Amino acid sequence: IRALIRYAGRRDACRAASRSEYFFRTEHSPRLTRDAVEKTFSRLKQQLGWTGHGRTRAPRIHDLRHTFVTRRLLRWYQDGADVDRKMLALSTYLGHAKVTDTYWYCTAVPELLASTAQRFERSARRASGCSS
Repeated sequence: IRALIRYAGRRDACRAASRSEYFFRTEHSPRLTRDAVEKTFSRLKQQLGWTGHGRTRAPRIHDLRHTFVTRRLLRWYQDGADVDRKMLALSTYLGHAKVTDTYWYCTAVPELLASTAQRFERSARRASGCSS
C-alpha cells in the first residue's frame, strides 16, 4: 500500500494539471495501455534475464497473475484455511464472472493438485463414514 501511495504522490506532482479517472497512467496517456504494460514487462524481462529455456517459453505478464493465484491457494491449503469460503473473494478480486473459472488454478501446478486431492479424499472419507 505504501508503494501505491508514493506512486500516487509522484504521479500527481508530475501531472498536477491533468487529472485522470485512472490510477495508473503514462507520460503520454491518461491511462495505462496494454501496449505500455507489455513494453515495460519486455524491458524488465530483458534486464532480469527472464527468457525461455529449451522448450519453455519466455514468461508472459499473465504468468505473474497465475503465480499470485497459485501461491495464494497453496498458502491457504498449507495454513488449513477454509479455501471454499475464500475462493469467492479471490474470484471476485481476479474479475472472474464465475468462481469455477478460478478453480481452474487448483489443477495448474502439482503442489496444488496434491493439496486439492488430499482435501477431496478427506471429504470423501467423512461423507462415507470412514475415519482413516
